[in-house]
Amino acid sequence: IQARHQKLVEVALDSVIDLVNDINAAKKKGISAEKLKEAQQWQRKATFYVDYVEAENSSGFHASQEAARILGESINYTRKGQNVLHQAAQD
Repeated sequence: IQARHQKLVEVALDSVIDLVNDINAAKKKGISAEKLKEAQQWQRKATFYVDYVEAENSSGFHASQEAARILGESINYTRKGQNVLHQAAQD
């Protein structure tokens, strides 16, 4: 349980960092403030979900399936933020 939980946390954190980097790159490319704000909202939500799981500090023992679900949601939110930036770059 611990190894699987830690791997999911690492994937979720890496995806949040990737989105932050994508947002910074999009700023430099001149993506609209509206789209940047939308991507940042997804990033904040993704970060909150990872922080929520990490604040429990049980390595997934108490509710491993629920922790995995929440981390999956976090990863999905970063994907949504990246999709906003990708679509904005194509416009």
